[in-house]
Amino acid sequence: MTQDSKQSYRGVLCVCCTQPIPVAAFVAIAETDSSEDQQRVRVFSVRCRVCEKERPYRSTDILEFEGTPRLRGHAHHASSPAHKPAGIRRAANA
Repeated sequence: MTQDSKQSYRGVLCVCCTQPIPVAAFVAIAETDSSEDQQRVRVFSVRCRVCEKERPYRSTDILEFEGTPRLRGHAHHASSPAHKPAGIRRAANA
C-alpha cells in the first residue's frame, strides 16, 4: 500500500537569493479566511533560512511550494573565533 500524498507548504520567494521561505501558519490561514470584500494586502517580515536576510513581503506574494521547508543552518556560529575562550587557556597554563 503506497500513499501518493505530497507534502506542501505556503511561503514566499526570498528577494535576495530566490529560495522559498515558509510563512507562519497564522499568516497563511489569515489570508485564506479573509472574505473577498475585506481583502486587504497585509505586509509581514520573514527571515530567509538560506541567506539569513530579513525583508518585508506582501500577503499577495504567498505561494504554494511542494516538499518540506528547509531547516535553518547555524554552522557559521560554531566556527566563529569570538566564541573561543583564549584568555582562559592562558590563565590555566600560567
